[in-house]
Amino acid sequence: MVKTTKIKSKVSKLGKKTLGINKEQKINKRFVISFLVVLVLVLVLVNIWSFYRERSLWEKKVFDIKVYVGDTLGFDVNAELLVFGIVPRGAVGKRFIEFKNDSNIRKKIDMSVYGEVAPWVWVSDNHFYLDPDQYRKITVSLKPSQDAEKREYHGKLVILIK
Repeated sequence: MVKTTKIKSKVSKLGKKTLGINKEQKINKRFVISFLVVLVLVLVLVNIWSFYRERSLWEKKVFDIKVYVGDTLGFDVNAELLVFGIVPRGAVGKRFIEFKNDSNIRKKIDMSVYGEVAPWVWVSDNHFYLDPDQYRKITVSLKPSQDAEKREYHGKLVILIK
């Protein structure tokens, strides 16, 4: 019986050692997983911050767009808004925007149109650079669809300058 006891005690000691290693491995595994999760979260937050920081460096100008779809052609010479006046269905109204870079730094220009007029509006040039003292005249065109109702429509032209 003495031999049996020794064998049992050796097995139980071996089992304890194996269990101890498993506990350490579990703790190390949890630590590594926790560390990786925190690292991924930090990287995501840094990317979000850098995206918004980059966008905040842009100068933003917003112009209201207004057009009345009607039977006759009408003009509006307002320089603060992109007012196309009265534009018949299927006809094209045009307005012009002049860009001049007065700084000594190259500037990037990006334009986007929003609102109910967005499908009807296009610009002659977009996503371009202006070198120092460079000038560029852009045409903003609007063509109401053939099925547009006779009424006033609105939108916005957003110009981002960096």
